[in-house]
Amino acid sequence: DGDQMAVHVPLSAEAQSEARFLMLAAGNLLKPSDGCPVTVPTQDMVLGSYYLTMQKPGEPGEGMVFRDQNEALMAYQEGILGLPAAIKVRREKEVEGVKHQRLIDTTVGRLIFNDPIPQDLGYVDRSDPEKLLDLEIDFLVTKKQL
Repeated sequence: DGDQMAVHVPLSAEAQSEARFLMLAAGNLLKPSDGCPVTVPTQDMVLGSYYLTMQKPGEPGEGMVFRDQNEALMAYQEGILGLPAAIKVRREKEVEGVKHQRLIDTTVGRLIFNDPIPQDLGYVDRSDPEKLLDLEIDFLVTKKQL
């Protein structure tokens, strides 16, 4: 039926270097045709986000207070704390040279979910001193939020 296929192999070191750079995942997050994301959260991703951010009463470690995020994660890894258990964690943030700290209500799952998200994106209203240290995603993530 006349179909043809071609394979292009970069031979020189310069061509191989350029091919590696252009094919990196970090450089291919958006489609060149319309600028939309290559992948969007669907099914498994939404279900995983939901499970990670849900809060469930009666979980092991519920009501515990932790010095910081690392201590809470360590308690989870040791099996002392359940992923959806309601906990309090001390958060510290420096804004314009002034350190602010307070306890926030969250879950280990929400701490894990928020870890890779830069906390200064601005999704949380930072004009209220009470909300200055809140996590970016401090609610149950559902398909509607994604």
